[in-house]
Amino acid sequence: MNACGNIFCFSPETEIRSNKGALLISRIEVGDSIMNSDPYEQSPVETRVVRTVVSSHSIIASLHFSNDKNVVCTLDHPFWVPEAGWSAIQNEVTERRFGLQTAQLSIGSRCTYFDGNRMMQVRLNAIKLLYGDYVMYDIAGATNGTFFANGFLVHDENLGCMDLRNIGQYEGVTVQATG
Repeated sequence: MNACGNIFCFSPETEIRSNKGALLISRIEVGDSIMNSDPYEQSPVETRVVRTVVSSHSIIASLHFSNDKNVVCTLDHPFWVPEAGWSAIQNEVTERRFGLQTAQLSIGSRCTYFDGNRMMQVRLNAIKLLYGDYVMYDIAGATNGTFFANGFLVHDENLGCMDLRNIGQYEGVTVQATG
């Protein structure tokens, strides 16, 4: 797939679950070990990071969940919602830019959360849009195309196999990739 649009990402303080605890996404490097899961099997496994991406965005979202966890991410980042499959706030953007069929992520959606011991569903209680200049991060693992961001199962949109050489700047997004 040739990526020609936005890269979905998370804020620098987002914790990524690893077999050694939480790692900040802004400090993860290619080769680091993280946890991921096939969304249908709901069984976390270890994988290695094969790519990291840093991008700049002007609009992002702060999501607040019923377990008092927050996630700050781009509007097109897909979360796993068992009843609906992959879901994003701007699902049509995710589909158009990356070809990933997604449902609408909205207040009341129940996202998959991993507390380190078990998987569960957690209700999305609030979405707040944030405007400004934000540096965001994304990673790709070698298996399943997923990882846990602040405990929530999210898609990496096959970032590991995208050709990012020609992305440049697009709709207020600048991308720098490693790996």
